[in-house]
Amino acid sequence: QTAPLSFIVVVTILLSSSIFAAWSTVPRRTKCIEFPNNPLFHRKAMAGTYVEGRKFFSVEFITPFPQFPTARVRGYDIMKGLQSISPNIRLTGVHACRNSSCADICVYVWGGCPEANLNNSCCKIKVLDILDAYLYQKENIVANLSHHDGIVVLNQHMAKHFRSAYNYTGDIQVLHIHSDPRWHHVFTQNSQTEPLRFGFIGSLPSLKFAPNFIYSDRLEDQYPISMVDTNKGNIPPSVDFQCDISVRPRNSSESKFKSTAKLATAAALGHNIIVSWDEAVKDVLPPDYPFALADDSFDTIRTMFDTVAADYAGDRRKWNQGLSIMKDINERLSIEYIAGEFHVYFSRLLSTF
Repeated sequence: QTAPLSFIVVVTILLSSSIFAAWSTVPRRTKCIEFPNNPLFHRKAMAGTYVEGRKFFSVEFITPFPQFPTARVRGYDIMKGLQSISPNIRLTGVHACRNSSCADICVYVWGGCPEANLNNSCCKIKVLDILDAYLYQKENIVANLSHHDGIVVLNQHMAKHFRSAYNYTGDIQVLHIHSDPRWHHVFTQNSQTEPLRFGFIGSLPSLKFAPNFIYSDRLEDQYPISMVDTNKGNIPPSVDFQCDISVRPRNSSESKFKSTAKLATAAALGHNIIVSWDEAVKDVLPPDYPFALADDSFDTIRTMFDTVAADYAGDRRKWNQGLSIMKDINERLSIEYIAGEFHVYFSRLLSTF
């Protein structure tokens, strides 16, 4: 027997109403929008999807060197941090220059991409995350500044430098380097009965041409210092020292345009650090940190090594004061904190452009 016609009509109406109600709640992308007041936006860009006031947008990290450790730290790690913070962001990945897609925000990491790639990109907002590439690719970075709507720099001094030296009129944002999450799982061999041991973490080949550890040869002759090479991005399962070293010449290019990486690493390990007042360090380390250097002379640095060793062997008053401060630095330079700053920055860019 067939169902009565009236029953079929009622069922059809109910199903149609249910389908329409479900369809009406599905997030839908708004129409493409133009940005006539900004010559960089010469294409139609995908607008974000809005659902009850919440904006969904896509972010892509692009680099000429996807295999470099820097790409992983500033690309993949930040992506993971963003994913844990907000479900509103669609992350398309870390890609080489030639493989970029049409994201709402494209972040070009470490030196950016060739001009041809930038001109052919359909990204809505282009951001250059310079990192320390300014020390090695200065001409390329300066030449391509105008192709980016904003730049990300490593410290406040760097922000002022780009504004004044190059009259850059785009958006400038300071976002410090976070700690590599892997360092939080590295074990420190810490014998309470043995003397303090010092350690340098960084690219050892770079010491041949960059003053990232001044007087290293002389200091190694006088103090127990371990050297950990991270040039290829490898991290050891354990370290045999308790105090890190980051000593650069005052007012050098490295001091002005390097990052908080060594400070963040020491904090992640739960260590103290003998540190010079680099511009990035000034941004985050309080002035009462007990093991910051007054100047870059060998005598001052040697005296600080002696001070740290004597305090560690004694009542550890300064040592514990330093550890308390480094605990705060560990939080301030964590992946979660910096990813949160990226999220705020991206939201501001979307509202600005």
